[in-house]
Amino acid sequence: MRQKGFVPIIIILIVLIGVGGSFYLGTRVNKTSFTTGTISSPIPSSVPEIESTISVDPVTGQKLYTNISQGFSFEYPNNFYISNLIPPHDPQTFISGDNEDALNRRFMTITSNYLQHLGNNQSQKDFAMELIKLKIGESYTYESALNYFETATRLPDQNIGGFKALVFEIPKPWEMDGPYRKIFVPQGSDYLLIDYTNSNFKGHSIDYLEGFGQILSTFTFTQ
Repeated sequence: MRQKGFVPIIIILIVLIGVGGSFYLGTRVNKTSFTTGTISSPIPSSVPEIESTISVDPVTGQKLYTNISQGFSFEYPNNFYISNLIPPHDPQTFISGDNEDALNRRFMTITSNYLQHLGNNQSQKDFAMELIKLKIGESYTYESALNYFETATRLPDQNIGGFKALVFEIPKPWEMDGPYRKIFVPQGSDYLLIDYTNSNFKGHSIDYLEGFGQILSTFTFTQ
């Protein structure tokens, strides 16, 4: 009888030791990840996911994209595609014209609250601020991530969504068919950044210049 009662006690003790050890190791792992990882903390559960809608004009076939979470909308051709980066908390919108996977073939990128989005990437923040300081017609030469030099020139301002936006062009970045543009649209104390290739692409039948022009001309802030 004593042996029968003793076995369950041993089993209970083993379970308790195992649970306690797992808790201790888990606590140690969590502490290590916060002190040595590149991300100081996870995205809070209270941060809402990006909410957006797409509607189609039954007569013209034109699409209207509305980013409800970030407060902007624009029209775009019916043969263009839009994707949002995963996780859905990321403030970027990718637009492509020949592939439903616009995330992997992003020919235009819209980034809300760009400086905030850069986080601790000080080199990119410094680069953005150097561009913003330029006057129309002035240029800034910098070393790219691929260790070659490019020159960005400020072009005349452009009206985007009712705001005077700063426009910069890089003549022909590496592996691109034509000039590349960056448009900084004032967004409170930050900027909404629109990156796109200002040319059509070799081997593509879609008129990207016309499509991107439509997006820029119909871009509207909804908040």
